[in-house]
Amino acid sequence: MKHIASTILTLAPLLTLAACDKPAPTSQQSPAPAVPAAPAPTTAGHTTPAASGAPTTLTIDRVTFTAPGNWVAEPPANMMRAAQFRIGADAAAAVFKGIRGSADFNLARWEAQLVNDDKHVQTTERDLTNAKLYHFVGTGTFDGGMSMGNQGPQPNYMVLGALIELGPEECIYIKATGPRATLEPARADWDAMVNSIAVAPAAQ
Repeated sequence: MKHIASTILTLAPLLTLAACDKPAPTSQQSPAPAVPAAPAPTTAGHTTPAASGAPTTLTIDRVTFTAPGNWVAEPPANMMRAAQFRIGADAAAAVFKGIRGSADFNLARWEAQLVNDDKHVQTTERDLTNAKLYHFVGTGTFDGGMSMGNQGPQPNYMVLGALIELGPEECIYIKATGPRATLEPARADWDAMVNSIAVAPAAQ
């Protein structure tokens, strides 16, 4: 009996340790459902398509147009710009609204930004429903002055402009500037954008 009691006393600590090594019983309660991640914040009224995404349709005042999918939207640089895009690595397009002055005044201003005798300018016009559209294509040495951060004359540049005349002294225009080597291959996308422009009637 003494031998049996001694054996029991010897085994007792081992049994206690074995019980401690057993995993804790798992709860039968179902795990809480995962909370979906919140969507990334976006800037109100500002759409950023992927670099090679689908075209984006924008409406600014009464003007609607479709920007090519490979135009990358950026935050507008100032309050006069309703929208702004990067084209390729080193060209840009912007939509300007609330522009005062006649179509002729603004077209002449664009031509004056091509500063050397090497410039070539072509302007065509067409009637849209509720507006007139002027299409400007210019090449040469470009100097945008303060509007381009006073970068000075930029040779071998291209200026593309689509000016929508909403009234005698009211315009919205889309203007692209950049190296000719960048914008010349993008002309098909630009022309498709120009052809997509539509203008709603003025409010009565």
